[in-house]
Amino acid sequence: MDWVLEVITQFLSNSLLVVEVLRWFSFQAVDNSLFSQYN
Repeated sequence: MDWVLEVITQFLSNSLLVVEVLRWFSFQAVDNSLFSQYN
C-alpha cells in the first residue's frame, strides 16, 4: 500500500504546481486585458 500513498503524494504536489501555473496565466491574461483597455 505504500506505493499508493506515494502516487497520491506525487499527484497532490503536481496538482498544486498546476494550480500555481494556471493562477499565473490567469493573472497574465487579466493584466493584458486591462493594459489593452487603457491604450
